[in-house]
Amino acid sequence: MLEERFKKDFPKLFPGAIDVLVRLNIKPNWLTTLGVVLAAVAGFLFAFGLFVYGGLAVLVSGLCDMFDGTLARHSGDDSLFGTFYDSVMDRYAEQLWLTLFAKAPEITLFDFRELQRPLQ
Repeated sequence: MLEERFKKDFPKLFPGAIDVLVRLNIKPNWLTTLGVVLAAVAGFLFAFGLFVYGGLAVLVSGLCDMFDGTLARHSGDDSLFGTFYDSVMDRYAEQLWLTLFAKAPEITLFDFRELQRPLQ
């Protein structure tokens, strides 16, 4: 209910942005893939204690996720494969950054100097 209203009103939040993406011939699946890559980057940023940058990467990843469906509808590139790809990649993106966020205390407490010691 709320999601449908948001999907309908979403293009109004960024007037002209979808038109620019259509003119640049950006494909919706490219945005989906970029969102997953940014989610992975966010996860690694979280894992190494860079929480502000990780949060920004998650935010941009989410924007890519919101734009891809709207872009597909406006450019006429919507397809069954695109819908499936978007859905599956959304789950991978969530899993990537959430898992690495959960691992952050473990990784940031690891003493990397141990890797530089010669083996005995």
